[in-house]
Amino acid sequence: MLGMREAAIYIRDLEADNARLRETLEWVDNRLFRETDGLPQLQRCYKCSGLFTEIARECIERIQSAINKE
Repeated sequence: MLGMREAAIYIRDLEADNARLRETLEWVDNRLFRETDGLPQLQRCYKCSGLFTEIARECIERIQSAINKE
């Protein structure tokens, strides 16, 4: 069982992780929509251009980095 101090540290760390992930997901949303003007256009115009692959790779790397930070 966690003591009060350990529980407080654990909660603080969870809050920091949640904030980092929330910030990362907002960045991903902004990146996708800034570059593509929304998913319908993305699906119509950029499907084969490689742009989606580049954006997706960047987004995945950003999310993985946020998850793996300690």
